[in-house]
Amino acid sequence: METKKQKDGQDKELREFMRKDYELRISYLNNHFSRMWMRFNYFVAIESALVGGKFLLDANQLSTELTVAGIVLTIGWYVMGAEDRFLVRVYRKQVENAGKQAANATGSGSDFAKTYLYVGSIDKDVENSLREADKKKVKVWLWELFTGWRWDPISTTHLASLLPLLVLVLWVYLFFFPPQKESNPEVSKSIQTQIVK
Repeated sequence: METKKQKDGQDKELREFMRKDYELRISYLNNHFSRMWMRFNYFVAIESALVGGKFLLDANQLSTELTVAGIVLTIGWYVMGAEDRFLVRVYRKQVENAGKQAANATGSGSDFAKTYLYVGSIDKDVENSLREADKKKVKVWLWELFTGWRWDPISTTHLASLLPLLVLVLWVYLFFFPPQKESNPEVSKSIQTQIVK
Protein backbone atom coordinates (compact mmCIF):
# COMPACT_ATOMS: atom_id res chain seq x y z
CA MET A 1 0.00 0.00 0.00
CA GLU A 2 1.21 3.49 -0.90
CA THR A 3 2.17 5.79 1.90
CA LYS A 4 1.30 9.48 1.95
CA LYS A 5 5.01 10.28 1.52
CA GLN A 6 5.21 8.14 -1.65
CA LYS A 7 2.05 9.71 -3.08
CA ASP A 8 3.36 13.22 -2.32
CA GLY A 9 6.64 12.31 -4.03
CA GLN A 10 4.81 11.05 -7.11
CA ASP A 11 2.64 14.19 -7.21
CA LYS A 12 5.75 16.34 -6.96
CA GLU A 13 7.39 14.40 -9.82
CA LEU A 14 4.25 14.77 -11.93
CA ARG A 15 4.10 18.53 -11.31
CA GLU A 16 7.79 18.86 -12.15
CA PHE A 17 7.27 16.87 -15.36
CA MET A 18 4.32 19.07 -16.34
CA ARG A 19 6.30 22.24 -15.65
CA LYS A 20 9.21 21.07 -17.80
CA ASP A 21 6.85 19.85 -20.52
CA TYR A 22 5.15 23.27 -20.57
CA GLU A 23 8.51 25.07 -20.74
CA LEU A 24 9.70 22.80 -23.58
CA ARG A 25 6.52 23.40 -25.56
CA ILE A 26 6.87 27.16 -25.13
CA SER A 27 10.48 26.95 -26.23
CA TYR A 28 9.55 24.89 -29.27
CA LEU A 29 6.85 27.40 -30.24
CA ASN A 30 9.33 30.27 -29.89
CA ASN A 31 11.91 28.43 -31.97
CA HIS A 32 9.30 27.73 -34.62
CA PHE A 33 8.44 31.44 -34.80
CA SER A 34 12.13 32.20 -35.38
CA ARG A 35 12.40 29.59 -38.13
CA MET A 36 9.14 30.73 -39.70
CA TRP A 37 10.17 34.38 -39.97
CA MET A 38 13.65 33.44 -41.17
CA ARG A 39 12.09 31.47 -44.05
CA PHE A 40 9.69 34.36 -44.67
CA ASN A 41 12.63 36.78 -44.92
CA TYR A 42 14.47 34.49 -47.35
CA PHE A 43 11.49 34.47 -49.67
CA VAL A 44 10.99 38.24 -49.38
CA ALA A 45 14.63 38.69 -50.42
CA ILE A 46 14.27 36.29 -53.37
CA GLU A 47 11.03 37.92 -54.50
CA SER A 48 12.66 41.35 -54.21
CA ALA A 49 15.53 40.16 -56.38
CA LEU A 50 13.05 38.84 -58.98
CA VAL A 51 11.15 42.12 -59.05
CA GLY A 52 14.46 43.99 -59.23
CA GLY A 53 15.51 41.68 -62.05
CA LYS A 54 12.48 42.82 -64.01
CA PHE A 55 13.92 46.31 -64.12
CA LEU A 56 17.46 45.19 -64.92
CA LEU A 57 16.69 42.75 -67.74
CA ASP A 58 15.76 43.45 -71.34
CA ALA A 59 14.89 47.16 -71.24
CA ASN A 60 12.42 46.92 -68.35
CA GLN A 61 10.41 44.16 -70.06
CA LEU A 62 9.08 41.34 -67.93
CA SER A 63 10.19 38.06 -69.48
CA THR A 64 8.02 34.93 -69.38
CA GLU A 65 10.86 33.01 -67.73
CA LEU A 66 11.12 35.57 -64.93
CA THR A 67 7.35 35.45 -64.39
CA VAL A 68 7.32 31.63 -64.28
CA ALA A 69 10.23 31.68 -61.82
CA GLY A 70 8.25 34.15 -59.69
CA ILE A 71 5.18 31.91 -59.77
CA VAL A 72 7.12 28.75 -58.85
CA LEU A 73 9.04 30.44 -56.01
CA THR A 74 5.90 32.08 -54.67
CA ILE A 75 4.03 28.76 -54.66
CA GLY A 76 6.87 27.34 -52.54
CA TRP A 77 6.72 30.40 -50.28
CA TYR A 78 2.95 30.05 -49.89
CA VAL A 79 3.16 26.32 -49.10
CA MET A 80 5.82 26.92 -46.44
CA GLY A 81 3.85 29.83 -44.98
CA ALA A 82 0.61 27.81 -44.84
CA GLU A 83 2.39 24.86 -43.21
CA ASP A 84 4.11 27.19 -40.74
CA ARG A 85 0.75 28.74 -39.85
CA PHE A 86 -0.71 25.26 -39.28
CA LEU A 87 2.23 24.28 -37.05
CA VAL A 88 1.85 27.50 -35.05
CA ARG A 89 -1.77 26.54 -34.38
CA VAL A 90 -0.73 23.02 -33.36
CA TYR A 91 2.05 24.22 -31.04
CA ARG A 92 -0.18 26.89 -29.48
CA LYS A 93 -2.84 24.28 -28.76
CA GLN A 94 -0.21 22.02 -27.19
CA VAL A 95 1.01 24.92 -25.02
CA GLU A 96 -2.58 25.67 -24.04
CA ASN A 97 -3.28 22.04 -23.08
CA ALA A 98 0.01 21.67 -21.18
CA GLY A 99 -0.64 24.94 -19.34
CA LYS A 100 -4.14 23.89 -18.34
CA GLN A 101 -2.92 20.48 -17.15
CA ALA A 102 -0.13 22.08 -15.13
CA ALA A 103 -2.59 24.57 -13.61
CA ASN A 104 -4.99 21.76 -12.68
CA ALA A 105 -2.15 19.75 -11.13
CA THR A 106 -1.11 22.53 -8.77
CA GLY A 107 -3.90 21.68 -6.37
CA SER A 108 -4.40 25.40 -5.77
CA GLY A 109 -8.12 25.16 -6.20
CA SER A 110 -10.42 25.20 -9.16
CA ASP A 111 -10.50 29.02 -9.40
CA PHE A 112 -6.82 29.15 -10.28
CA ALA A 113 -7.17 26.49 -12.98
CA LYS A 114 -10.22 28.22 -14.47
CA THR A 115 -8.65 31.68 -14.62
CA TYR A 116 -5.12 30.62 -15.56
CA LEU A 117 -3.91 32.09 -18.87
CA TYR A 118 -1.30 30.06 -20.72
CA VAL A 119 1.58 31.73 -22.54
CA GLY A 120 0.37 33.32 -25.78
CA SER A 121 -3.29 33.58 -24.83
CA ILE A 122 -4.98 36.94 -25.14
CA ASP A 123 -6.94 37.96 -22.10
CA LYS A 124 -10.05 39.76 -23.36
CA ASP A 125 -10.44 41.59 -20.03
CA VAL A 126 -6.91 43.01 -20.30
CA GLU A 127 -7.45 43.89 -23.95
CA ASN A 128 -10.71 45.70 -23.11
CA SER A 129 -9.19 47.52 -20.13
CA LEU A 130 -6.32 48.75 -22.33
CA ARG A 131 -8.83 50.13 -24.83
CA GLU A 132 -10.87 51.79 -22.10
CA ALA A 133 -7.77 53.38 -20.54
CA ASP A 134 -6.62 54.63 -23.95
CA LYS A 135 -10.02 56.21 -24.68
CA LYS A 136 -9.68 58.37 -21.57
CA LYS A 137 -6.63 60.03 -23.13
CA VAL A 138 -7.60 61.16 -26.63
CA LYS A 139 -4.05 61.59 -27.93
CA VAL A 140 -3.01 58.14 -26.64
CA TRP A 141 -6.20 56.59 -27.99
CA LEU A 142 -5.65 58.00 -31.48
CA TRP A 143 -2.01 56.91 -31.44
CA GLU A 144 -2.83 53.39 -30.22
CA LEU A 145 -5.73 53.15 -32.66
CA PHE A 146 -3.26 53.35 -35.55
CA THR A 147 -0.14 51.77 -34.04
CA GLY A 148 -1.32 49.08 -31.63
CA TRP A 149 -4.20 46.95 -32.79
CA ARG A 150 -4.85 43.33 -33.67
CA TRP A 151 -7.33 41.83 -36.09
CA ASP A 152 -7.17 38.03 -36.11
CA PRO A 153 -7.93 37.45 -39.84
CA ILE A 154 -4.72 39.30 -40.73
CA SER A 155 -2.68 38.61 -37.62
CA THR A 156 1.07 38.26 -38.00
CA THR A 157 1.02 34.47 -38.25
CA HIS A 158 -1.72 34.63 -40.91
CA LEU A 159 0.46 36.97 -42.95
CA ALA A 160 3.04 34.19 -43.35
CA SER A 161 0.66 32.62 -45.88
CA LEU A 162 -1.54 35.57 -46.92
CA LEU A 163 1.30 37.72 -48.25
CA PRO A 164 2.72 34.99 -50.53
CA LEU A 165 -0.81 34.26 -51.75
CA LEU A 166 -1.22 37.93 -52.70
CA VAL A 167 2.18 37.96 -54.44
CA LEU A 168 1.23 34.75 -56.28
CA VAL A 169 -1.93 36.41 -57.59
CA LEU A 170 0.20 39.32 -58.86
CA TRP A 171 2.69 36.98 -60.60
CA VAL A 172 -0.15 35.02 -62.25
CA TYR A 173 -1.74 38.28 -63.38
CA LEU A 174 1.58 39.39 -64.89
CA PHE A 175 1.89 36.02 -66.64
CA PHE A 176 -1.49 36.33 -68.35
CA PHE A 177 -1.45 40.12 -68.79
CA PRO A 178 2.20 41.12 -69.25
CA PRO A 179 2.98 44.82 -69.58
CA GLN A 180 2.89 45.90 -73.21
CA LYS A 181 6.25 46.29 -74.91
CA GLU A 182 7.07 49.76 -76.10
CA SER A 183 6.34 50.29 -79.76
CA ASN A 184 9.31 52.58 -80.40
CA PRO A 185 12.41 51.79 -78.31
CA GLU A 186 14.29 54.83 -79.69
CA VAL A 187 11.70 57.19 -78.21
CA SER A 188 11.99 55.38 -74.87
CA LYS A 189 15.78 55.73 -74.89
CA SER A 190 15.58 59.45 -75.67
CA ILE A 191 13.09 59.94 -72.81
CA GLN A 192 15.38 58.02 -70.43
CA THR A 193 18.35 60.14 -71.57
CA GLN A 194 16.39 63.35 -70.89
CA ILE A 195 15.36 62.12 -67.44
CA VAL A 196 18.96 61.28 -66.54
CA LYS A 197 20.11 64.79 -67.59
